[in-house]
Amino acid sequence: MEKSKIWKDKSVEGVELLSAQYTKFEFAKHWHDELAIGVIEEGAEGILYGGQKLIVPKHHVVAINPSEVHTGFSGVPSGWRY
Repeated sequence: MEKSKIWKDKSVEGVELLSAQYTKFEFAKHWHDELAIGVIEEGAEGILYGGQKLIVPKHHVVAINPSEVHTGFSGVPSGWRY
């Protein structure tokens, strides 16, 4: 199942929020202009970052510095939710 929702909360100015669940979806190489922080709620996310393939499991935090090129993909067959 692939689904995502992006929104802004007026009580947290300047912050964009994303809730997503991915099984087969993959992010191509990209970067963000701001710090990106994610909490893996289920499964595991795979990331190519800094020349390394990383697997970030459930209950761990992903933090990507601004302008750092990275990808995102399922780290386990069931995908990931954050």
